[in-house]
Amino acid sequence: MTRQYLPRQADVSTHHRYAPAMDRAAALQSSAQDTWIQNAHRSLLRRGPQQRCQSELNSPIYKKRVHSSCKALLSQIPNTPDRTRSLMKTLQLQKGAACLAIAIATTLACSAAMAQVDPRNPERDALPVISGSKVGVNTGSCTAGAVVVPRNFLWRLTPYQNATRWLVLAKHCSLLGGTVYSRELPIGIVEWQSAASDLELVRVPPEPNPAYTWCQAHQNSGAAICNPYLQYRPRAHNRVFMPRGGREARVPVAGWSNAPDGQFCTSGWRTGVRCVWRGMSLGPGIAQPNYDHISAADGSEFVSLDGGDSGGPVVTYDMHLIGIISSSDERTRSILFYTPMSQVLQELHDYTLAPINTSDENTGWELAPADDDAGATQRQDHG
Repeated sequence: MTRQYLPRQADVSTHHRYAPAMDRAAALQSSAQDTWIQNAHRSLLRRGPQQRCQSELNSPIYKKRVHSSCKALLSQIPNTPDRTRSLMKTLQLQKGAACLAIAIATTLACSAAMAQVDPRNPERDALPVISGSKVGVNTGSCTAGAVVVPRNFLWRLTPYQNATRWLVLAKHCSLLGGTVYSRELPIGIVEWQSAASDLELVRVPPEPNPAYTWCQAHQNSGAAICNPYLQYRPRAHNRVFMPRGGREARVPVAGWSNAPDGQFCTSGWRTGVRCVWRGMSLGPGIAQPNYDHISAADGSEFVSLDGGDSGGPVVTYDMHLIGIISSSDERTRSILFYTPMSQVLQELHDYTLAPINTSDENTGWELAPADDDAGATQRQDHG
């Protein structure tokens, strides 16, 4: 399914320089295309040549002919010797990339990554699983989105139950009953899928913890009797891969919130932490994923999502989960579609975010963004 996106702002000071090139490119179109080309030309005054070329590749009517049109358009741009030449060259490269996208189909972020590629941060491919970890599925791999537990204490009576965790993933990552892996180790089974949303739930049993020993000393004798005490430790923790101290680390999740007015981040195993997103409205005419309850955000950079990021967390700078990554637009991968956490916890009304395991510390790994933002509503309990 082709997804459309909203054009970003261009440098309006250079728009008038491309008007002759636009006219010549429009002349290359057949008479059936003239009306659409004229409309696109008029919108050029507001959006610029890069966005005009990108608008062509969003048109299903002219999909087959857009590449030659864009190529002709690029060849018409004059070699201007003044100080704007470098800017025009940059726009040429951007337009060329947009035209190339129609000739080479890019991978949707909603598709599980088929190639078994190691993450840039090797910690994303290691236990315990947290929000942002790489998880394997039968079709490739996805990213873990949130770690939850049942609200009812009857599910946490025994040490085994108390250490069991559930992962929230994107529904399209795996079939119901499918096995989920960390590297090649099976860690859980998909036990639930939403009827309408892009959500599924994976049960992750714990692993035995051999470090626990129970000892008892009798009052009449100084000898202590020690027996192994079977204890369990979770294989998924309520943390998220986000920047800390200038590096990517396993940071405790503070809670969940709605999307803030400012920028926020995604944390996928393929693209890492990308704090380039701002919320946008899904108006009429914008192609959307085939799921209900979808929100959207516009990215300030191309290729901000990639195959394998599906299911990963959308998160604020202050570590509040906003949602679960669903997909992106096909060509630029600069539009984010996600399921909000409010919808996640509404459908999973018997679950809540897992308690924080304070022993799950981690040193940093990669460089972090320098700016900051916030948007918290629900705080996370530590336990």
